[in-house]
Parts: sequence; structure tokens; C-alpha cells
Amino acid sequence: MDRRILKTALSIFVAIIFGLLLPIFGQWYQQKTGMIPFSLNILGGFGGAAITFLNIAKIWGGIE
Repeated sequence: MDRRILKTALSIFVAIIFGLLLPIFGQWYQQKTGMIPFSLNILGGFGGAAITFLNIAKIWGGIE
């Protein structure tokens, strides 16, 4: 198996795990402070997607 496929699958798996854990931390923050963490959700969503796409592009040779 090509190592790039394994690295890509691992990168996507890690992004999914962090995407599932982010709402748990957001709920905890809301319970502790009473404020809804909009910035955490926005930063986690867009930032996580951007880092994942850049990582996959680097794996497949799109970024040198």
C-alpha cells in the first residue's frame, strides 16, 4: 500500500476525532462561564479544515 494513502487516512481520522471532541470542550466552557463559545467553534471548524487540507496537499506533493 502506498504510504501516502495511509498518511491521508490518518490525517482525516485525526481531524474527525478532534472535530468530535471540540463540542465537548465547548459545552464544558459554556457550563463554566455561561457564554456560548462562538469563536472556539469558528476557529475549530475553519482552522481545522484548513490545516487538514494543507496537510493532505503536502502529503500528495501539492505544496513543496
